[in-house]
Formats: sequence, C-alpha cells, structure tokens
Amino acid sequence: MDNDIMCPNCGSTKYRNPNLRLFIGTCGHSYCEHCMNAYFSRAPHPCNECKTNLTLSSFRRQVFEDASVDKEVEIRKKVSKELNLYEEDFSSLREYNDFLEQVEDIVFNLTNSSELIATKSKLDSLKEKYQKTIAKNRYKKFSKDQEEIRKQIQIERETFEELRRKVAMEEMMFNQVRKSNKQNLLKELETSSLPVEAILNKHQKNVNQLLEKEESTKFVDEKIEPAELVVENEICYNYTEVEIMNYGPQVPMMKEKESEVDILNYVVSTTESDEAGGYHKGLACNRALTDAYNCLFY
Repeated sequence: MDNDIMCPNCGSTKYRNPNLRLFIGTCGHSYCEHCMNAYFSRAPHPCNECKTNLTLSSFRRQVFEDASVDKEVEIRKKVSKELNLYEEDFSSLREYNDFLEQVEDIVFNLTNSSELIATKSKLDSLKEKYQKTIAKNRYKKFSKDQEEIRKQIQIERETFEELRRKVAMEEMMFNQVRKSNKQNLLKELETSSLPVEAILNKHQKNVNQLLEKEESTKFVDEKIEPAELVVENEICYNYTEVEIMNYGPQVPMMKEKESEVDILNYVVSTTESDEAGGYHKGLACNRALTDAYNCLFY
C-alpha cells in the first residue's frame, strides 16, 4: 500500500505526508526528499546506514516500493556499463554464458552486501581480463542483435513514410479530380442542351468511378507489409526431450484422464491459473514417483 511507504531516516510516512517522495542513493539506501536535501545538498555527507559518502547527484527517484529492487537495478546498470561485452566478443556460446553467470554472481553479492571484498576483486579481475575489448566497445552503441533490430525499425519507418507520402499524393489527386468534376458539371449545366437529369446521372457515374478507384487504392495500401528481418547464419532451435536415467524401475505413465488414475485423487487440485500456465497434477506425481524409483536397483 502507498500509505505504508516510510522514510527510514526520519520515519515520515505517506499516510501523514501525502506528498512524501523517496529517493535512493547509489549505496542502495533510501531518504525522503526533505532528508536528502538536508544532508546532501551542501556538501558530501556519509550515508547514515553504510557511511558511504554521497552527494545530491548520487540520488534518483525510488521507483519500486522495495528499495532493494531499485538498488539491484542501479547496480546492474553500473556493472553492465563497466563490463560492456556482447556475445560476439567471445569465442563460443559457452564462454559467453560463463561470463554472464559471473556477472549475475557479482550483481547478487553487491545487491545483498555479501562478500564485498571478494566480489569487487572479481569485478576488477574481469575488467582487467577484457580490458581491450571493453575499451573497443566503449563507443559501440549496439550489439549485433540490437543492430539488426535497429535496421528493421529503420526499414519499417522508411516504409511507413513512403506509404504516407503516397497516400497524401493520391488524396491530393482525388481532391483535384473532384474539384475539376464540379467545375465541369457547372459548366455543362450552363452550356449543354441535354436534360438536367442526364447531366447529373453522367456526373454521378464519374463520382462513383472515382470512389471505387479510391477504395481500391486504400485496400492496396493496407496490404503493404514491412520488410522481413533477415538474420545471417540464423540457427533454429530444436527441442530435444530430456532423458532421465533413474537406474531403477520404469516410472508408470500417467493416463490422459485424471479420473482414471487413483493416485491423483490424493493430490491437491489445480487452480485455473495453474492450468493456464500448463501445470497439471500428473507433473507433481511423475516427479515424486521418479524420485521414489531412482536407484532402486542399487
């Protein structure tokens, strides 16, 4: 609840002060706007929680109710900026995944203030190891995938602009034809010896033809689609079912109808949200039976 928001420093709450706004420092601790200005507006001041020297520029508006979430976001942005490496900078996908795991460990430890000395040492070693690549990527705005997406957006924008210009030109042409038809109708009514009904029918026929042409043009415009994104060396993902070696008897397969399996009657019923996510009783039973049958031959 918004009314539960409280400044950890002065104890002011949203309930007593509806205009209360919290700001989070780079150290991950929160202050209300009044406390932030009182402590850090004139000169650097140590944080009351961790004694880290902070200035007014060290704070930003707290977005999430839980300050730890804002702290993790801030740390993740900082680490990503210091280790700005992409998949194409590594010789293999496995090496890139190992690097990402190390980054996640660093972010987790810094967020939870765990093993800070070892974590900072690990971060410095990674920065030193990839120093040349990081320096090269410092002026690189996009990764390979981001560059492909950027090109796709640019193509779609150009396609849309071309379509808009085409529609504007056709609309201007149709307006000119309508104006010309109206002038021709008035001139013909003044000078022609034909009956008025015949002249009006002829004019209405021209108007109908113009409307049909305009409608057909709109239909063609709506069918224009943006160009497809072409990714070089694209590798499609092939799913391979996991084979479980339990070194025991074969686990009996659950039947399609739950009512035909007696053991499922003793399992807690699933909710609509569970079923919407693809979960059903058989999954829990299969897992329990697999654990029970595992290594029974040993």
